[in-house]
Amino acid sequence: MTYLLSFIIYAIPANLFGGAILVAGKKKVQWLKGEYFSIYFLWFVYIILVEMVFGGVAPLEEHGGIAYIFLLAQAAAAGVLGGLALLGRVFVPATTTKKKLTLLAVSLIIVTMLYIFIRTVLFTAINARLIGGG
Repeated sequence: MTYLLSFIIYAIPANLFGGAILVAGKKKVQWLKGEYFSIYFLWFVYIILVEMVFGGVAPLEEHGGIAYIFLLAQAAAAGVLGGLALLGRVFVPATTTKKKLTLLAVSLIIVTMLYIFIRTVLFTAINARLIGGG
């Protein structure tokens, strides 16, 4: 149930930011049909980080309180970055499908690397403080 809740909390800001970028850039950019669904890539990265650092969501659920709320807040932060992954297509012109997909992939890689760097440090600190892990 927690993964579903984290996905819902992720999807709200991801769709708000991604949808706003999609609508704002509609006149300037020709979007590919499946391009919008790339905003959900960062949720999978979020789940992988939670599994690697905390060993799943169960230790945080058992601890309860602020650690669990913090985890869900980080899902919302991931959603904001996931939605912003579409910004590269608005600012850099791409004419062919290959260039569009390359630009989207580079944008997703940059956002993912930024997210992994910041959240790994943050999750490790939270794991050491609140849970008492290594």
